[in-house]
Amino acid sequence: MAKYTIAIIDEEEDQRNQFEFVFEKIFNVVKIESFNSTEDLIALIKSESIDAVAIDYRLTEHNSSFRDNGDFFFKEIRKNLLEFPVFILTRSSDEVKRICKTVDPSFIMDKENINFGKGELDKEKEFLESIKTKINIYKTEVNEKVEKLTEYENLRKNNPQEFLNIENDYINLNFELSRYISGASYIPITYFTQASNERLDSLIAKTENILKKLDN
Repeated sequence: MAKYTIAIIDEEEDQRNQFEFVFEKIFNVVKIESFNSTEDLIALIKSESIDAVAIDYRLTEHNSSFRDNGDFFFKEIRKNLLEFPVFILTRSSDEVKRICKTVDPSFIMDKENINFGKGELDKEKEFLESIKTKINIYKTEVNEKVEKLTEYENLRKNNPQEFLNIENDYINLNFELSRYISGASYIPITYFTQASNERLDSLIAKTENILKKLDN
């Protein structure tokens, strides 16, 4: 099985190198020193075929070029790439879990479990495997949705009358997969009826309104 690619974001070069030393044991590693905007970060994730991102929580320290901490980028990536695996790395995981109420606590990972070449190896192995497992879960969920969409598409082609019964599910699944990083290259759908397009436009507008309310 090919290695997953994980991106490391940290304001300190030494920390990036240390994380690379650990993560390259089971992952391909891309080190990210800085980026100009969230849009640039999303573009980088796509262009480098990155499967997960590991972000230091305190990015604004040490004369950093970052203006926000890791929890901000967790939310920004997830807002653009649905359920994408983003891990926040910190030495005070309990405190960060209390502070970051909108971040899934299972993606806040404790640096104390990383030995950086010394100390207990079992904890580090478990730490890396837990990250790999979460990536596997994400990939599996995407693949299941793609399989379901392909099933719907075959029904549309071969039994248009029966397809009408699941057309709304088809539209919703298209929209959902378009939000997944892996979905964009897998979706085999190019056809929509005019009515379907209108319902999809309405769905997108409603979703954008919901996201704006959540941001506020």
